[in-house]
Amino acid sequence: MQLPVQNQDIEAMVIYQPIQKRSHQDSKRRFQAMLEQHQDQIFSNSTELLREDRLRG
Repeated sequence: MQLPVQNQDIEAMVIYQPIQKRSHQDSKRRFQAMLEQHQDQIFSNSTELLREDRLRG
């Protein structure tokens, strides 16, 4: 993995957690619900959106 830093000390964090396997239909329903819930919101990147989804379970 390449990071956009040079000549700096950095601190990295790794988050390890199990992920439930979902069927394609379940994933599609969750994605549709997520789109509806966050309609008209602007996220700076997809990480924020994924974090919101994981917190909801």
